[in-house]
Amino acid sequence: LNEPIAVADRHVRVGGSVGVAIQCEDHDDVHSLLRGADVAMYLATHEGKGRSVFFEQRQYAEIVDRLELKADLEHALAANQLEVYFQPIIDTDSAVVRSVEALVRWNHPLRGMIPPAIFIPLAEETGEINAIGQWVLNVTCRQVRAWQLTVPHCGELRASVNLSARQLHDKDLLHIVTDAIRTSGLSPEYLMLEVTESLLVADSVSTRTLQQLTALKVRIAVDDFGTGYSSLSYLHSFPVDTIKIDQSFVQKIEDSPTSLALVRTVIDLARAVGGTTVAEGVETQGQLNILSDLKCDLVQGYLYSRPVPAVEFTEFLTRRNEKEQFLPLPVRAAESASSATSAGTRRVEIVRGNRNVESVLPELDDLHRTVGAPISARWRWMASWFQLHPDADLQCVLVRSHNGRIDAAAILARQRAGGETRFFALDHQMANVASLFARNAPSAKELARGIADLVRSVDGPWSLEVGQVAGANEVASALAAQFPGLSIEEQLPVPQVILRPGMTADELLSRGMRKQLRRAHGRLEHQAENWEVRFHRGTGSIMALLPEIESVHIGRDHERRNGSDLDDALERRFWQETVVVHTYSDELELATLVIDGSVASYVIALIDGPAYRVFDGRMNGAFSGYSPGRILEAATLERVVSDKRFTTFDWMTGVAPETILAANHWESRCTLRTTSRDEPKKPLVRGRSTSMKTRSADLVRA
Repeated sequence: LNEPIAVADRHVRVGGSVGVAIQCEDHDDVHSLLRGADVAMYLATHEGKGRSVFFEQRQYAEIVDRLELKADLEHALAANQLEVYFQPIIDTDSAVVRSVEALVRWNHPLRGMIPPAIFIPLAEETGEINAIGQWVLNVTCRQVRAWQLTVPHCGELRASVNLSARQLHDKDLLHIVTDAIRTSGLSPEYLMLEVTESLLVADSVSTRTLQQLTALKVRIAVDDFGTGYSSLSYLHSFPVDTIKIDQSFVQKIEDSPTSLALVRTVIDLARAVGGTTVAEGVETQGQLNILSDLKCDLVQGYLYSRPVPAVEFTEFLTRRNEKEQFLPLPVRAAESASSATSAGTRRVEIVRGNRNVESVLPELDDLHRTVGAPISARWRWMASWFQLHPDADLQCVLVRSHNGRIDAAAILARQRAGGETRFFALDHQMANVASLFARNAPSAKELARGIADLVRSVDGPWSLEVGQVAGANEVASALAAQFPGLSIEEQLPVPQVILRPGMTADELLSRGMRKQLRRAHGRLEHQAENWEVRFHRGTGSIMALLPEIESVHIGRDHERRNGSDLDDALERRFWQETVVVHTYSDELELATLVIDGSVASYVIALIDGPAYRVFDGRMNGAFSGYSPGRILEAATLERVVSDKRFTTFDWMTGVAPETILAANHWESRCTLRTTSRDEPKKPLVRGRSTSMKTRSADLVRA
């Protein structure tokens, strides 16, 4: 069969698998003999094809047992035989519970507990894994959110859920994840989905799905790292937040130099790409000590806890947080030397002035793109503001890793006013996000320390204000630990639309909104001589329309209130500079609704990779009877939904949800403030304390 066969001028190869059954007491008739041969042939095919297998009676019993389990598994979920168990993921050096992994268990009514290694592959084969996976996701999100709200010091607890190959290819996956987050109230930043290496390099469908999940702010972890394809190319395709080191390597690091070298390499690799490392299968104090010396961020294993039901895990969290139970901490032979090495792996530097920042701009841009910083938090946006405010000194705080790469950065302004030095992050109205970003938690902590040292280094009174902090910002959480007197003020959340394959603009609109749009279109058709929606790219088209757009902006503001933000000369120049700069870089799109030759409404959007961010928009009051704002917003939404490049439609403004055309996700925002007057009278001792953790939890809840 291996010889090629000529068919219509082509050569075709045909493979074969052979099953053999020999007549014996178990096969005393033709039917049983054929059945045995058929079973053996199935096993030959299943084991890789191109081989022969001789039938044994135990093989038949195994297949019958497998078929019975498949049949039972189809009813296990409906019969409440499945249960989610939880295992903690622990901070290596502090023994704080940072996350919890959800693991499904099957309590069969006759067979008892069936190992996941047996029934998970069956669920994959039958397709039951999709329903089981969705159920596990929903249960986990609800349970972790409940722990965040009810267990002290668990406000930052994260959930970690495994994704199977079938789930990753499910066209409804993004909707399932979004729905689980929405119904549970869990912020997407606190959900991590674990996928294996083989899934990451599988195909374009997997890549697009994972990119959409990261746009949703969900984190991605590579599970069982080192056991699959081990292709490093996917680490550049999309942001992998966490690398989980397979337990087969961890369990040998005390005795095997090879395993030790491999684990060290994986940790260094994760650090190089800005990821966090989790060591699985930690069972001994010796393993923990080695992992701590290697600077592994998190650990997981029986040394801390076996996977347990939710009730037992609640008791575990409560005892741990109330100091009734102490988890193992690493023990180093030379504590002081290790601490010095750890401190030396990262360094903080301050870059002052536009020209000096431009010298590190490529590195800064790499950080911002890697962590997914929105375009309004990057340097091009900031540069326009600083050029128009020469009284403000640029203070860029950087954290460099041991290899010199920028791992964290904060862009701040410094001004002197009324005898006080004021430090603040740029948050131009509601359209910006504070530029505080880090690749990983250790760098975030170091950046917060650098900011605190900078602020406290000035003579006389000072203040620090960081506005428009996006939800679950690790740097902001670290700042709460550095400044005990920090106040946290909740802001209006920013509405967004998270797009999924097959979504239509119509399904995002409420019934009332669709009715309003039909009426508006009807009035246009009957009363306007001509009207047209246009989308403009390129400097020539946009520059020609800019004066009229500016006039509509100011006119609409004056109709609704006493003045406009563009009445201020500096604000107007900043608005103009922002539009012009991003037009020249081809990152801006202008949408207009033109009625009878005049601009009736406009929308200005920033093209930010897979995100479409609406920067500005107004309607001309003279055409208010046509609802031109709504018509253009709907047309823009339709344009974005139909473009497969985009995964997020960001309104970039904090307003009441009912005034937004459509949204299915809201990103939380808050403002942080502190002054020298809020400082403790006694010097603050560096280190962890309950009050610091409480402030971080308060920040996350805000």
